[in-house]
Amino acid sequence: MRSFQPLHAHFITVVCLFASLIGCYDDVHQGSRRETERRPNPRVEEAGSEIGGTQSIAGEMNPDLCEGLSDQDCHAGEEAGHEAGEEGGHEAGEEGGHEAGEEGGSQIHSRCGYGSIQGVACSPSRQPIGGVDVTVEIESCTGEVFVYQTQTTANGEYSLPEVVAGVGEVTVNAGSFEHSVDVAVEPGYLIDLSQGQTCFKSGSTRLAVVTGHYDSIEESLDRLGFRYDAYCGGLSSYGARSLLSNPRLMSQYDVIFLNCGQTIDFSGELGMRMKANLRAFIETGGSVYASDLSANLIDEILPEVFSFEQNIEPSWDEDNCCTCVNDCPEYCGARPNEMMMDTTGTLCQGAMSDWFCYGPFVEAYGQEGYAEAEVYNQNIRNALGRDDVELHFDIGGWVELNRSSPDVEVLVGGERPYMVRYTDDSGGRVVYTSFHNSHQPSEDLEKILRAVIFEL
Repeated sequence: MRSFQPLHAHFITVVCLFASLIGCYDDVHQGSRRETERRPNPRVEEAGSEIGGTQSIAGEMNPDLCEGLSDQDCHAGEEAGHEAGEEGGHEAGEEGGHEAGEEGGSQIHSRCGYGSIQGVACSPSRQPIGGVDVTVEIESCTGEVFVYQTQTTANGEYSLPEVVAGVGEVTVNAGSFEHSVDVAVEPGYLIDLSQGQTCFKSGSTRLAVVTGHYDSIEESLDRLGFRYDAYCGGLSSYGARSLLSNPRLMSQYDVIFLNCGQTIDFSGELGMRMKANLRAFIETGGSVYASDLSANLIDEILPEVFSFEQNIEPSWDEDNCCTCVNDCPEYCGARPNEMMMDTTGTLCQGAMSDWFCYGPFVEAYGQEGYAEAEVYNQNIRNALGRDDVELHFDIGGWVELNRSSPDVEVLVGGERPYMVRYTDDSGGRVVYTSFHNSHQPSEDLEKILRAVIFEL
């Protein structure tokens, strides 16, 4: 006997069978979709966390950062890092960040990548400079800013082997000198800044030189390639008086160099005004280099800092042509903007019709001969290549530093300090040196004088 099933039972059976088939298809389809879903390649992901960098000016892939990877895989590391971030990260990211990320931002690094930067800090004439501070500031692909710092070696080189990818700048700084260059960091690339990109630029730091009879620091500036404005101080001193009596003009400069043997008479009303202006220049962040017989000025403007073994008598030349600035008699022939040749052969501003002026008489007691000295400043040591030097004073009468405040740093010294630096609370600096590059010439002294320029 055939059993009878109601019609609705057959309908239920058909519906269940159809639903089963649909479910099976869906399982197969979902399984296929899961199998074809794109996942980060573990090898590429690892590369993405290790590589990075910048667009090299030389266009060179950094072989150390992408070793064993093709160019495609190297760049895929960056792409995989971005995708991992957008999708929630790989397993370590889903668990709260891998260990390096928890220790200071390696998640950002792995996402953005790493690169490297190397270069040379140098003067405008491409002379390498040691002891230069190098700062790299990069905004990464996440918007976070990273700062890296290092210092150049004795031959001016610097290297940052691991820098997060992004955009920013490299800044080199030494004393009053600074220069920056923009960089763009892409994963896996080396930026090479050794072809003058981080050389200081001539004219970017404003320099004024007061000429004299026995020193010519401008020769060192010439060799380094720096531009400067020279004001006559060794003949009539009219140019120097025009500079030091004008605080607005002085404020245009970052550093003022006072050579030994300038003939400025700082007695009288004009002299008092020039001394006050120079002290204000230092107290507002300006820097001053002074050598040997310029000690009379440094002693008067900073008596609480320096004391020198010397005897100063005011100038016996009371001619108005040697003390005037804007009120010079016509017969003085003062020509403020005209250049003339000073005694050291330097063209300087502030001519005065062959007028020769005498500055204050400075009686100093330094003896002719040789002096053994230690070099205490590390940057000067690097420039010299050792920590001692023999100073040759081939004429007597140089000014000896008697004492100084605890705020004064001895750069070169022996039986007494020979070169010192004072730093004001404002950041203004004064370097005084008993030796200089005229009458005591030597290769060692030239190296020291070039190096001390970057200590100002």
